[in-house]
Amino acid sequence: MAPTFRILFAPTVAGNEHTGELFSRKRPLKGADTVDVTERIRSFLGHTIELSEILASLKRGELPTALAYAGKSGAKAWAELVSSEGYGLGKIETDLIARHAGGIIVSECGETSILDVGCGNGMKALPLLAELMKTFGTARYVAIDAFEPMIALAMANIKKTLKKVRSTGEIVNFEKGNFSQLTRIIRAETGRPNLLLFLGNTVGNCRSPDQVLTNLRESMAPEDRLLIGTELITGDNLAALTEHYKSKANNDNIFNSLHILGIKQKDGEFRISYNPTASRVEAKFVMRTEKKFFIDGQEVVLAKGQEILLMFSHKYTRESLNSLLKSNGFETVKTFSNEDGNYFLILVKPVKY
Repeated sequence: MAPTFRILFAPTVAGNEHTGELFSRKRPLKGADTVDVTERIRSFLGHTIELSEILASLKRGELPTALAYAGKSGAKAWAELVSSEGYGLGKIETDLIARHAGGIIVSECGETSILDVGCGNGMKALPLLAELMKTFGTARYVAIDAFEPMIALAMANIKKTLKKVRSTGEIVNFEKGNFSQLTRIIRAETGRPNLLLFLGNTVGNCRSPDQVLTNLRESMAPEDRLLIGTELITGDNLAALTEHYKSKANNDNIFNSLHILGIKQKDGEFRISYNPTASRVEAKFVMRTEKKFFIDGQEVVLAKGQEILLMFSHKYTRESLNSLLKSNGFETVKTFSNEDGNYFLILVKPVKY
């Protein structure tokens, strides 16, 4: 069931020939009892995600996954998630990076700058930065995210742990396009190639993995490298794929998307499931009660029983991940896996199509 939309039209104004034009950045009609959340949304998002994108997503019965990380509340919920006992995948990935940091830096990449794309709390970059400091005596770190509070969180952790690392942050919506200007500037500044990190199953959490991989490739020079971390389907772990998405900390994180709209968790319930057709874990919020609000002059009605898709995470086999990367212009340099074979680090380089 898609949300109900009511289009409210501006009242006739003397001398205005555009009678009936759509409200834009104006309050709802006088006397309306529905809350206008337009400015609230802008306070979280700035100009990273347009209001029109949120409205279009709601019409499809979903919200952009990136909203989970927006604003200070998104950064706080993420920090609490990664420090929770249930965040096992994060520990698996961090341990895997720490175990192979020497091989990644010394054997494969050499002296390089670390560009942490979708930086999270920055902690997964620490073993690589520490290896750079130990081997070369210097390291450069760039926290990249669509939202400033996430960048601030990552940079604070890096500066606290590795004080001599030069760290900066850049607001980039990497799902929307490439950031080749930034990577060129960093490359020129340091005289080194870049190592882009794309960890935490982010490749599976994007709306279009193909588009994001294209954006990453277009941001890379031939000497640059990309390190991807993702959970794998192994054939015997399908039942377990959804379990680590059912924790309270994870619910709090993904609910930030609706928190931005003024919805409360008591207004509905979470439903986590695996969609075998799409090969992805899906998290939906089912409304217990009707809620109405305005966004940019348009009234949105979320009916009782309405399902809203808040998060999805594509899951790959090793073969399907390799196929995805190859079709988007990447060649495998080195792979690393945990003992259970259900988490994978893959170092790739851009090649000609």
